[in-house]
Amino acid sequence: MASQSRRSRGGDIDQIHGITDDDLKYKYGQIVWVNTGSSFPIWPSRVDFVPMQMNPNYKQGKSLMQYPIFCYGSHNICWIAEDMIHDNNKLNYSKYLKAGRSKSAKDEDMLTKFEKALDELENDPCWGLDIKSTKDLEEFFSGNLKLDVSNWIEMDMLDLKYITKEKTV
Repeated sequence: MASQSRRSRGGDIDQIHGITDDDLKYKYGQIVWVNTGSSFPIWPSRVDFVPMQMNPNYKQGKSLMQYPIFCYGSHNICWIAEDMIHDNNKLNYSKYLKAGRSKSAKDEDMLTKFEKALDELENDPCWGLDIKSTKDLEEFFSGNLKLDVSNWIEMDMLDLKYITKEKTV
């Protein structure tokens, strides 16, 4: 059962396209730090509940996985390559907190968003999620709770062929 796909990644989509829990370095809902670009500090984020195959740039068998990322504070969403994602452990938290505050110090708006991101990470890591508790997670796994991915659709960040059951050529 350990290698069986879970509904958190789209259930049948994963089984059809061969992604299992063992293929993922980062799990859905996991708190992480991401490198989103040179002008921004490494940012506190969360791996969002969006199937990997819905990435418009998804290619089966691609060696470097891209993960659906929700950035705290700014509420930006993006697909980030695995090598640009870092675990949220004690060492990284301390390192990226210090570096982020230092890099944001000269830009008041960025510093405000960075501090808001830290507040959400620490006090409301489920911000914007339909899943807020273990009971919600159980409801999701049983098929009784659907996730709202409209923000991903609005940002044109999803390949909807898996939702519309459009056949690929």
